Amino acid sequence: MKRVAALLVVVVAGAVAAPAVGKRQPVKRQPVGTPLPANPLAQRLLGVSLPWSARSWLSDLDAYSSRVGRVPSVVSTYRDMEASMLDTTMMEAVTARSSVPMVTVEPWDSSSATDPRYALRNITRGDFDTWFAAGAEAARVFGKPIYLRFAPEMNGVWAPWEAGINGNTPQDYIDAWRHVHGIFVSHGVANVKWVWGPNIFGGGSAVNFTPYYPGSDVVDVLALDGYNWGSLDVWQTYSQAFGPSYDTLCKLDSVKPVMIAETASAESGGDKAAWITSAFNREISNRTPRVKTVVWFDVNKETDWRVESSVRSLNAYRAIAKSGAWG
Repeated sequence: MKRVAALLVVVVAGAVAAPAVGKRQPVKRQPVGTPLPANPLAQRLLGVSLPWSARSWLSDLDAYSSRVGRVPSVVSTYRDMEASMLDTTMMEAVTARSSVPMVTVEPWDSSSATDPRYALRNITRGDFDTWFAAGAEAARVFGKPIYLRFAPEMNGVWAPWEAGINGNTPQDYIDAWRHVHGIFVSHGVANVKWVWGPNIFGGGSAVNFTPYYPGSDVVDVLALDGYNWGSLDVWQTYSQAFGPSYDTLCKLDSVKPVMIAETASAESGGDKAAWITSAFNREISNRTPRVKTVVWFDVNKETDWRVESSVRSLNAYRAIAKSGAWG
């Protein structure tokens, strides 16, 4: 669930409506043939996050794969504390498509951005140990590779585990991360890669994430969330949005792989198709060379982030997905 901010102005999810823009012709979702398979061994990987639907999520995933021309190598989903930590049935379906599931664990029930039950100190105190232990055991039994992104965007201010809300401090975050990681270790879980994912910073309320780093001994992948908000805020290239935060992130560990765990571009305010082409063909490899995976947030939410928001944007992304540079 995206709640991220642009570099200059924080936009809370659901709080800002997209400005009126000229009507675009909807993309005709015609059959486009069998997509290329996922290729998790490629040098750089494409991922996707799709809106959750208990009835149609898997068919939506397959339809998305057909539209863009490739099964994504990473498939991202979100779990809050209203249900079990891991949906292994869904994860099995993802691995059946040769993709790797990434589960973003958000310690809240989505009802309130300031619910004090989910203050970080309560996680460390053990209030939710039973829930996390059940997730750890499910991961162990599942046995196949999983990316686990726990409590991301900790440097934002739009969820109860984040900076300053409920009195949360950087040390509270570190303690909670290491506590949950320890539960998984105690259950003998060896198939989880831990993804630490702050929001890009540079202004507004997304603060410097450096003090929140829990340590390289308990992190496998460094990640960033960030968007080109276009006319909702300001049009930015990929490099402008991610470059400064990438530089800071890489100083935390000199060798760990880097993931863009959430990103997308608005249509309004610039040329989204050109943004996609430039980011994936040039900027990611040149400006952020340690980035190995990019997960597209394919949701119509604050604005239409989807790659099919226009025919040109879909064609631009499809060209990337079918190229040899991305798996």
